[in-house]
Amino acid sequence: MTSSDKSACAGASSPAPRGAGPPPGRDSEPSGTRLKEFVYAVSHDLQRPIRQARSFAELIARHLANGSDSELSRLAGHVERASAEAQAMLDGLLRIARVWACDRPPAPVDCNALLESVRRRMAPVLEAAGGEIEQSPLPVLSGDPAQLGDLLACLLDNAVKFRAKDRPPRIRVSAAERNGEYLFAVSDNGIGIDPARRDRIFAVFQRLHTAREYPGLGAGLALCRAIVERHGGRLWVESEPGRGACFYFTIPAQPAMN
Repeated sequence: MTSSDKSACAGASSPAPRGAGPPPGRDSEPSGTRLKEFVYAVSHDLQRPIRQARSFAELIARHLANGSDSELSRLAGHVERASAEAQAMLDGLLRIARVWACDRPPAPVDCNALLESVRRRMAPVLEAAGGEIEQSPLPVLSGDPAQLGDLLACLLDNAVKFRAKDRPPRIRVSAAERNGEYLFAVSDNGIGIDPARRDRIFAVFQRLHTAREYPGLGAGLALCRAIVERHGGRLWVESEPGRGACFYFTIPAQPAMN
C-alpha cells in the first residue's frame, strides 16, 4: 500500500487498468428469481445444520466442563469453532448474493455525505490506529446508497486493517468524471500487494495472509466487486509490496441496475 511520499497511484487521473475488460453483460448474470432462490437456500436450508452442529457442540462442552475427559472436550471445541467459521462463511456468501438479488431502483447519492457517514462510523478504529482520511470533492451520482456505503466502508476498513507496522494509515479518496463514468480511487500507505497476486484478492474466501496475521474470511473485496458490477462498473487495484495500494472503481453516470 502507498506510503505518504511513495504512492503506488496518482489518484483518479491515473491510466486505465491493465487487462480490465468491461463488466459482464446482463445476459451472463443469474436471473433475479434464481438469485432469490439461492439467497433463501443459504439463509435457511444451509444454515440449519450448522446451527444444529453448534448447538450440539455447546451441549457437549457444557456437560464436559466439570468432567475429566479433556480429549472429548477439546474435540467439542474444534466442532464448535469449525461450525462457527462455516456459519460466518455462509453469512459472507449471503451478503454477496443479496447484492445481486437486490431490486432497489437507483437513487441520487451524495458521495461526500456518504463518505462522511462512513468516516463517523469508523472513527473509533481510525483513532485507535492513528489513521487519517483525506478526500477531494466527490460527485453526486445515481446508485444504491446502502451498497455504495458498504463499498466505501469495506475499502477504508481494508486500508486500516492492512496498514504498515512502522507508520499510521493515511488514506485518500478521490474521484473524476470521464467518458460518461466516474472513476474513484482509494489509496493508502499500507503493506501493499504483490502484483502477481492482485487478481486473487477479489475472489471470495481467497486470502493472501493467514487468519492469525489478519483476521477475517477474505470475502470483503468480493463483496466490493459485486457492488461495483451491479452498478455496471469495474474494480481493480494497483500496488507494490511495501508501497501501499490504490483501489480504483468506476460507476457509470447512468448505471444500468436491475
